[in-house]
Amino acid sequence: MSVICKKCKKIEPMITLSATFIPQGDNTYLCPDCYIEMRVCSICGKNPNNLEQANSKYVQIEDEKFICEECCLKTVSCIVCGSKPTNLSAADSQYKRIGGDIVCINCAKEYLMKKSKNIIISSTNNIENKRIDKYLGFNSVEIVIGTGIFSEVTSEMSDIFGMRSTIFEKKLSEAKNMAELLLKEKAINLGANAVIGVDLDYTEFTGNRVGLILSGTFVKFEG
Repeated sequence: MSVICKKCKKIEPMITLSATFIPQGDNTYLCPDCYIEMRVCSICGKNPNNLEQANSKYVQIEDEKFICEECCLKTVSCIVCGSKPTNLSAADSQYKRIGGDIVCINCAKEYLMKKSKNIIISSTNNIENKRIDKYLGFNSVEIVIGTGIFSEVTSEMSDIFGMRSTIFEKKLSEAKNMAELLLKEKAINLGANAVIGVDLDYTEFTGNRVGLILSGTFVKFEG
């Protein structure tokens, strides 16, 4: 059995795969040469010299778009507080793009709330007095929260269904608000100004956990 590099079509036997070809997120593979070639910095145009540099000195910022460590540290800064990352790992884990703007994780929530305040979230499939100009696809956000309701055995029923249920309701309300905010973030990144046909679902997991799934169709309307 063998696999094929999705770019140059080079064939590699599966038995040597772990030492050479690099798996991609879409269940495809890249050979080392193509992997290095694709990691060209979108700012300075440089390629890594080897696989180690490709993995440690370059970070992906968009689909098939990368930036090297040197350019990243020069250009990445939070639009709100002005902070800059100290290394590539910090840039990748502590900064994010929201609608083309870069913000640190400390400023992200407040910035997102301001930027998304005009985005419409609707459970219906249309928006009153608005004409939908473009459909941008269906998507969802998922949040898992711990209930903690039955994690301890107690004989006090009022404890279980009183105080603990109130705590869980608060957790659930916070999770709903966060899911809506994350859905709006996806809308901003897609260039949408509304999400229609929004549906809220729940699913139970083991270990006293509940999953909240908020989904909808992203659209752009005129006006």
